[in-house]
Amino acid sequence: MNMRSRHKAELRVSNSIHDRLQMESTYTFDLQAGPGERARRYMADMYIFIPTSFGINRDTYDRDSFFKDLTSYFRIRTPSVRAWWEAAPEDFSIDSLERYFGAHLDTFERRAIVARAVQEVKVFGSFLHTRLKNLEKRARKRAHGRNDETPAFLLSRVERWLAVIGTFRRKYLERIRNEALLVDDEVLRALHLTDEYLSYRIEVILLRIREALADLKEPLERHLQAEAHYRREHDLVCLEDRPDQARQLEAYTYRLGLLKKYLSQALYLKLVEAKKDAFYRNGAAAVGAGLAATFAGL
Repeated sequence: MNMRSRHKAELRVSNSIHDRLQMESTYTFDLQAGPGERARRYMADMYIFIPTSFGINRDTYDRDSFFKDLTSYFRIRTPSVRAWWEAAPEDFSIDSLERYFGAHLDTFERRAIVARAVQEVKVFGSFLHTRLKNLEKRARKRAHGRNDETPAFLLSRVERWLAVIGTFRRKYLERIRNEALLVDDEVLRALHLTDEYLSYRIEVILLRIREALADLKEPLERHLQAEAHYRREHDLVCLEDRPDQARQLEAYTYRLGLLKKYLSQALYLKLVEAKKDAFYRNGAAAVGAGLAATFAGL
């Protein structure tokens, strides 16, 4: 595998094999054009050497079949992430939602913001989940002596992101529950499902951090109890000691998987492989144009 570009310092390539039928190549690069550039361009060369014993050749596996079996995705970081990272928890906001709620009485203007609002809510959910997972990893390293961060510092980081989630709920979830707002079904769905997903992940991750760092048992228990109370209050799934606990766990796991898939849709843009003349090329222009208002480069 070879990736050619004038910007090698900004390019990272990794290859992995999932199983005997699937391999993956990942390219990480900056989308923003540099000085004197109109666009950032990269060229990828792929060489696959297949043993003759496999019986794969131009007669048994033609070019059309090969390109049909390729799956390509873009994963893009949005500019909002930096603002979420730097803002104090009480100042957290999602710009598109602020504009959406501000225009809720204007049907035309409101509908024009729906797609972006839904996309940014999903990105926010994935962002918060990533931050909490990162803290779980750091807590485990601390437990094994591979991280010098104190339990008190890690707790402060956990509480910071929990406070951001609290602001998200107060600013947006409470508004759609308690105020007479005109809100489109897609936005309602995005807010409720993102909130539900974060609630489940908060519980799982806090339990793992508590297991890794016994010093944080009491404060983390308070946060766990508060989250359990929030779920009961809003009729979300709660795992409790009941005769049907096994079935309850199965339903919980299945729902968590569906929620994760729903949120992660915002992180991946599928490319279209189009045939032109005698060669194939990946075209992302249509997808990129449709999301240009939502996403920027790294």
